[in-house]
Amino acid sequence: MRRDCFILLLLSCGCDFKDAQARERLFVLERRIVGLEEELAEKKIPKKIEQPPPPPQPKPEPKPAWLYLDNWRRLRKGMTQGDVQRILGPSTRVLQFSTWCTWEYGTSGAVRFDVAGRCASWSEPL
Repeated sequence: MRRDCFILLLLSCGCDFKDAQARERLFVLERRIVGLEEELAEKKIPKKIEQPPPPPQPKPEPKPAWLYLDNWRRLRKGMTQGDVQRILGPSTRVLQFSTWCTWEYGTSGAVRFDVAGRCASWSEPL
């Protein structure tokens, strides 16, 4: 009803019908823009799109247990090879002889086992 009255008013003023439709459409769009701007202001929506956080960095590999002197100081004569491996982890090299076995750790650490496979001695890495 209101729209028809508006169009009739414009026609009676000598305006072209298409101009009246365009002006009415413009008026409706302007009102809609004002309404949307008010909604944005109320919600305080940030205008800048935030970037997603970067993916988590992979955790560095833990150092081998044999690098820590505290672990070497837990060794005791008579420990089994399994006991030593639980404390120091796997050796980097194994030297097998007829009467003893030596597990090397890095370039300077070593554990020597007797023929029964028991810890006889060790040297901590430098």
